[in-house]
Amino acid sequence: MKLLDVESPFTSDGRDLAECLGATNEDIKFLESRKNYHESPTQHVVNVFETMKMPLTSLRNIFIDLGRNDIARMLNLEIGS
Repeated sequence: MKLLDVESPFTSDGRDLAECLGATNEDIKFLESRKNYHESPTQHVVNVFETMKMPLTSLRNIFIDLGRNDIARMLNLEIGS
């Protein structure tokens, strides 16, 4: 989550993940507002992902598509591939 909570014009962040999971612009604005409460916006996105009952391989593939191979490699360790 720490890697995705950092906003950068050069890398995908939690907003991009939320968008890939079907979040609307309004949803993303809500997620960004969580920073005002010292909450991780990415944590909220991960919570939604968990309720979707998708395999970790799907999440890994999203990160590959987003060009976040650093996070995909971390997930590979969890997946065991």
